[in-house]
Amino acid sequence: MTRHNDATKRPGNGAWILCTLTILVLVPAAGGAQDAAELFEQSCAPCHGPRGAGLEPGHPRIATFDPPPALLTDPLFNSREPAADWFLVTKHGGPALGLSSQMPAFGGAFTDDEIKALVSHMKTLAETSAYPPGDLNFPRPVETIKAFPEDEFLILNRYTSEEGKDDVLQTTLYYAWRIGTRSQIELKAVHVDDGTEADFEDVELGFKHTFYYDLDRLLLFGGGLEVEVPIQGGDEDEVWIPYLSLAKGVGSFTFQGTLKSHLPASDFGAGDAVVSAVLHYQPSPWPRGVIPGLEGKVTVPFESEADVAASLIPQLLVGLSKLGHVRWGLGVEIPVTGIDYDYRIRTFLLWDYADGPFWASW
Repeated sequence: MTRHNDATKRPGNGAWILCTLTILVLVPAAGGAQDAAELFEQSCAPCHGPRGAGLEPGHPRIATFDPPPALLTDPLFNSREPAADWFLVTKHGGPALGLSSQMPAFGGAFTDDEIKALVSHMKTLAETSAYPPGDLNFPRPVETIKAFPEDEFLILNRYTSEEGKDDVLQTTLYYAWRIGTRSQIELKAVHVDDGTEADFEDVELGFKHTFYYDLDRLLLFGGGLEVEVPIQGGDEDEVWIPYLSLAKGVGSFTFQGTLKSHLPASDFGAGDAVVSAVLHYQPSPWPRGVIPGLEGKVTVPFESEADVAASLIPQLLVGLSKLGHVRWGLGVEIPVTGIDYDYRIRTFLLWDYADGPFWASW
């Protein structure tokens, strides 16, 4: 699989001819009895190299690729890519997902079962046991914190409308990057416009880690800590936000839940506990699609005289690029009990920058 996000690149003639001959000549000769490893060596190794490790330095075909085909032996790359995406690009070719046109389509040569077996084999070409698999990287919710570590940049907006008060727009710039095999560091900057003043009010630093995963059960468990630091001075306090997150897949549905607390540094007793959960339905395996979801949130203040607050957030996640590395989310937070505002509109624009430039694969 040629992992590349600029579909405008034109392949070298030698590479294109080689891929075409592979499909027309070698693949039909393979027959149904061959196992996935043999199919890979015949059909994929001419570009990806033996066992997916790339072509030898100085190989005459290297210059015909722009860019070079993906190294399937890279554990981070191999693990973070969902098998469903690899199935699509193997069957339909690179351009179908906005990737390199040098990645041919094998759908006319292999059956779906053969492609699934081939993808399963490719997933064994790197030692990925320490990395959570991309198959467990479920759709991003509006409120619930994901358990999966990622490299991504987001712009999140929250518009609050309350009768008798000025509307408030909160904008958060969010940057996250993976470290090690299953951890993430994140940085947030929060800007608030209340109709009278507009300024950055606080920054947040965070760390996330995946504790456990089970691919067969489509189960992921993680946790982390965020620290909210006010930057405007005054009486505002630092807030510690520890959390635990769970993710579970069932067919076309994914469930994610978070338990977190907001703990003011000077008085933990003035904090709260927040439980949120979301159910998404993914009707199509294609990244460029619409994923509906329903999320609920309950906030329980530690102070006994304060009201418990609950809300529902129906939402949509829209894949904008063919690769799905740019997505837009929209949710409407509807009060159920213990909330003064009338409604909140929540949006975010997500860019998974590890998959390539923002403008690629559209």
